[in-house]
Amino acid sequence: MATTDLFNLLFWLEIARETTYNAARIARKLKISPRQLQRYTQKLFRCSPQHWLHERRLIDAMHQLEENHCVKSVAFQLGFKQACHFSREFKRRHGITPTEYLQIINCRASRNTQNHNTDLS
Repeated sequence: MATTDLFNLLFWLEIARETTYNAARIARKLKISPRQLQRYTQKLFRCSPQHWLHERRLIDAMHQLEENHCVKSVAFQLGFKQACHFSREFKRRHGITPTEYLQIINCRASRNTQNHNTDLS
């Protein structure tokens, strides 16, 4: 790992996903102490590793729901042990449940399809 990698956002996103958003696993993978990890994330993201990972995981959840459309599957892919815990955290962060988010996505997709079909007529 090059030092420049530590200042690359894509590097951090990739390693967060590889370690299932777990700060201790990231520190081990990078062969640094938890305190060093704390300093890096504070410098780069202005927050603790746990806070950044939690926020990142819930942002990634939105993207995965758009692709996957299965709340339970996304919850487990993101390292949540229970789908209900995922749903609570998602709602706390985004203001709506994952199921409500899927309904919005499906409604938009339906509207886009209708508009596209109307344009072709």
